[in-house]
Amino acid sequence: MEKDANQIAKYWAGEVCLEKLPGEYDYNFKAGGSVSGILKVMHSGCPLETVDMQVALLNHLSKYSELPTPTVIRSNQGNEVERVTVADAEHLAWMISLLPGKTFAGHKVTGKMLMHDIGVALAQMHLALQEFEHSGLDRQLKWDLKAADQFEADVPLIKDAARIELVRRIFKVYKRHYQPLLKSLPQQAIHNDLNDYNILVSTDENGASRLGGIIDFGDAVYGPVLADIAITAAYLVLGCDNPIARLTEFFTGYQTVRALTTAETDAVWPLLLTRLAVSVTNSAAMKLEKPDDPYVVVSEAPAWQFLENCHRYNESAIQLRLRLTRPHSVGSAGAAVQEFLHGNRGKFAGIIEQNLSTAVTFDFSPAQSSVPADPFKFKLQDMFALVSDSLSGDAVGIGRYAEPRLIYTAGQFINGPNNHSDRRTVHIGVDLFAPALTRLHAPLAGTVVLAEWQQGALEYGGMVILEHTVPGTDYTFQTLYGHLGKACVAALAIGQSIAAGECFAELGDTNENGGWSPHLHLQLGIHTSGIADWPGVVLPDELDQWQQMFPNPAALLNLPDDAIGYLSEAPESITHRRKKVTAPNLKLSYSQPVQMVRGWKQYLFDNAGRCYLDAYNNVPHVGHCHPHVTAAIKKQVGLLSTNTRYVNKGLPDYAEALLARFPAELDTCFLVSSGSEANEIALRLARQFTGATDVLVSESGYHGITQTCIDISQYKFGRTGGDGQKDWVHVIDVPDTYRGRHKGEGAAQAYINDVTAQLNSLSRRGRKLACFISEPFPSVAGQVIPPDGYLAGVYDAVRSSGALNIADEVQTGLGRLGRCNWGFSYQGAMPDIVVLGKPAGNGHPLGVVVTRREIADAFATGMEFFSTFGGSNVACAAGLAVLDVLEQEQLADNAEVVGSHILRGLEDLAAQYALIGDVRGAGLFLGADLNRTDNTPATDAAAYIVNRLRDYRILIGSDGPHDNVLKIRPPLCFSIENADALLNALADILDEEPLRKLC
Repeated sequence: MEKDANQIAKYWAGEVCLEKLPGEYDYNFKAGGSVSGILKVMHSGCPLETVDMQVALLNHLSKYSELPTPTVIRSNQGNEVERVTVADAEHLAWMISLLPGKTFAGHKVTGKMLMHDIGVALAQMHLALQEFEHSGLDRQLKWDLKAADQFEADVPLIKDAARIELVRRIFKVYKRHYQPLLKSLPQQAIHNDLNDYNILVSTDENGASRLGGIIDFGDAVYGPVLADIAITAAYLVLGCDNPIARLTEFFTGYQTVRALTTAETDAVWPLLLTRLAVSVTNSAAMKLEKPDDPYVVVSEAPAWQFLENCHRYNESAIQLRLRLTRPHSVGSAGAAVQEFLHGNRGKFAGIIEQNLSTAVTFDFSPAQSSVPADPFKFKLQDMFALVSDSLSGDAVGIGRYAEPRLIYTAGQFINGPNNHSDRRTVHIGVDLFAPALTRLHAPLAGTVVLAEWQQGALEYGGMVILEHTVPGTDYTFQTLYGHLGKACVAALAIGQSIAAGECFAELGDTNENGGWSPHLHLQLGIHTSGIADWPGVVLPDELDQWQQMFPNPAALLNLPDDAIGYLSEAPESITHRRKKVTAPNLKLSYSQPVQMVRGWKQYLFDNAGRCYLDAYNNVPHVGHCHPHVTAAIKKQVGLLSTNTRYVNKGLPDYAEALLARFPAELDTCFLVSSGSEANEIALRLARQFTGATDVLVSESGYHGITQTCIDISQYKFGRTGGDGQKDWVHVIDVPDTYRGRHKGEGAAQAYINDVTAQLNSLSRRGRKLACFISEPFPSVAGQVIPPDGYLAGVYDAVRSSGALNIADEVQTGLGRLGRCNWGFSYQGAMPDIVVLGKPAGNGHPLGVVVTRREIADAFATGMEFFSTFGGSNVACAAGLAVLDVLEQEQLADNAEVVGSHILRGLEDLAAQYALIGDVRGAGLFLGADLNRTDNTPATDAAAYIVNRLRDYRILIGSDGPHDNVLKIRPPLCFSIENADALLNALADILDEEPLRKLC
C-alpha cells in the first residue's frame, strides 16, 4: 500500500511526501508538500456509509470553533471521498487537515491544564453532537462499552491464571451493575475510542502542555456519553505515578461544561477498569491473529501494569473525589449543614463524658513530631509511648483535624513506586484518645447506615456511620466513628434509630481496633451518601477539595474549630517575614521555594509531609538525621558540651579514627567549627611555615564565607558584587578538559606547564608563595574532574617553589568519590594540609585541618590556638559517629557502585540528547554540562531541569561559571533505586518541548 499511496495522494496534490502512521485496520499517511494533511485509505470492503458518517461528523464539528478537531480536505475534483483501485481491489480514500502536536502516548509532560483541556473539549464535543444523527452510527462494534461482555469468551486467551481471574472479576462487576446503567442512559453520537493515540498534545507559549487535537472518529457509535468519559479516562491514567490526580483534573474540566449525575460519576472508575480489561483481552486475541503487528499490543503493557496495581486505590475514595469535581457539589446541602452545625455549637450531646476543653492536644505533624522515628516504617509502639507518656487515668487527648502526619507508611497510602511518590499524609478527621471501653454517645439523633468490624492491622476495627437530617430540610449528613469495640458494633442494626445523647458504642482495645492506642476517629461527611469506605487520610495537594466533603467536626464536639484544627504558617508568609529580617542576597532555591521540616537519610519532607528525594545536599554526608549520628549527638548533649581546655577523651578518639584514614605523613589535627574556619587555619599554617604571604588559587574556586576565604575564592571575588583580586592572590585556570583551554591527551601536562610558567613569573617578580589551595575536584566550577596526573604535577611544581599544597576536601572527602577516601588520593597526589568541613559532622558544626607534625609545630609560636566550639565533646561525638556509619554501612563502596550507575545512565542520555555536552564524575560527585545548539552554555536549560525535577520531588542543583552544569552530590546512602528514579525523571524532562525551546 505504501507504493500505491503516492499515486492516491495525487488526487489531492501533484507533489507530496508521505509518512506511514500506525493503524489497526486502515492505512494512514502523514502528507507533506504542496498539501498538508492526513491521507486515509480504508481497507478494502469498508462501507461507504462508514466513511460518509465520519465526513459528516467532522463537517458538523467544524461549526464549533472551540473544538480542536480536523476538517475534511476536498480532492482536486472537489470530492470529500475518492474511490481508488489498488491491486484490483477498491478502496475509499479521503484526507483531513493536520493538527498540531504529538500523540498523548508520545508526550512526556501532562500537567493539570492538559487534563482540564481534555475534559472541557470532550464535554463540548458531547454537547455539539447531541443533535447529530447518521445511519452509520447505528452499528455494533467490538469497542462499544455497552457490549463489553462480548470479550468474555476470549479471556482464557490471556494464559495467566491470576490475570484471567482479575479480568473476570472486572467483567462480573460490569455485568451486574454498570452494563445495565450504560444501556439505560440516553444515547447519542460519541467518539467511542478517545485513547492516548487519538489525543494530540501541543505546547503553549509558556511551555505548558495543552490539548492540540482530537482525532480518529472511525469507531464512533450511538452510545451514552458516560462510555466516552470512561474510555478516555482509561488511557489518561496509564503510565503515571498519580493516576487519580489526572482523573480528577480531567473530570473537573468535563464538569465545568457538562455536569454528570452522581450515578454516572460513581460508575466512571469501574467502567474505566472495564475498558482496560477489554483492551488486554483484545490484545491477547489479536496477538494470535496478527503476531507480527505491534499496533495490536500498543497499550497492553501499561494497561496490565495499571490493572495489576488498581487494588492499591480505594474505589470509594475515588468516587467521593470525583463527586467533588461537580461545581457546587456540596452546594446548598453543605451550606445548610454547616449553618446548622455552627448554629448549634455548644448544644450537642457530649460524644464522650470527659471534658474536652482540658484535653491534651497532640502534635503529630512532621514539623514537630519524631513519630515515626523512621518516616517509612511506622511502629505502633512509637505512638503508644507518646500517648501513654502524656495521658494518665481518664485524661483525653486530641489528634488534630487536617494535620499532616508521617505515620501513614503502609503501601495503600503511597500513590507510586518510589518513597518520594505522592503519599496521603493529611488526617481528615479528629482523634479523641481515651481509655478502652470509653462510652460513646450520639451528638444528635441519627440512623445507623453502616456498622461493621474491619479486621487487620491499622484498620478501623469497629466502625459505625450514622446519618443525620438537618431539621426542617431534606438535607442529610453523616458522622463516622472508627476504632470501636467489636461487640458493640455487632449489636447495632442497619436502619436502627439512635437518639441524641444515646450511648451506642465504646472504644475498642488494641486487639480489636486495628492495633492502635485506644482512640476514636471522628469524621463528618457531606454528600457521602451511598459510600461506606471514606478516606481518613488524603493527599496534601487535594486537602482543599476534601475539606468541602469532610469539614472540621469541631462543632459536634462543642468546640471552636481552631481547638482541633491544625494551623500552620504558610511558606509564603514565612518567606515574607524572612525577607523583612534578612539581607536581600540570602537566596532561596527553586522558582517555587519549598519549606523543609524533616529529613531522613536521602529524603526530605516538607511542611505538608510531601517527600523529596535529595540528590543535592552533600552536608548530611551519611544521610539526613542518620539515627546513629543523631543518637550520638543527643547522648553527648545530655552529658556535657564544653571546650578543649578540659580533658575530653572524645577528642583523641575522633582524631585517631580520622587520621587512620589518611597517609601516615598527615598525622596532626586542628578541630574547628566549619570549613571556612578550617581554611583560615590552613592559610595561617602555610604562611607561618613558609614565611610567605601570597596564595595561588584555582579559577572558580570557593573556600568559605570569611573575608580571607572570600579573598582566595575566585568564584566570589571575580563575580558580580566581588571586590576583585587582591595583589597577593594569583589565579590559575581550572583544569576543565571540556570547556577549558586544554583538551585531549596532553591536557594534564599543558595545565601543569601553565602553572609552572606562572610560578616562574611570580618568582621573577619577587613574589613569594605561601601555598596553593584548591579542591582536588573543583565543585562550584562545575563538578570538574581534572585529567589524570594533573594534581600531582601541580603539587610538585608548587612544592619546588617552596610553597605548601592545601587540599580543600570539604565537598570531595570521606568516601564521596567512592573507594578512594580523598580527592588527592584519586589523583595520586600528596598535600601538605587537608581541610574538611561540615560533612565530617553530618551537618553538625565541625571542621578539621589535617597536616604534618612539622607544620603544626611551626604554628606553635607562643600564641594559643583555641576554638570555642572546635573539638567540643559534641562535635567529636558527631564526627566519630559519622566515621562509624561510613564503616558499618560501607558507604564509600555504595558511592562507587551507585555513582557508576548514575554516570552510565547520564552517558546513555547524553548519547540521545545533544543538550548534554559532557558527563563527568566519580562516586557520588557528578555533573552534566549542558550545551545549546550553538555550543554555548545552556544556563536556562539547567535552571529549567532543576525546577522540573523539583516538580518530580527530586532535588539537584546547578553550578559552574555559567550555572549550566547539573550538580548531583546526594548523601552517600543514595541507592540504585534512587538513581533510577532520578535518571527516569531526567529522561522524561529531556523530552519536554519547553526545554527544546531553551536549547
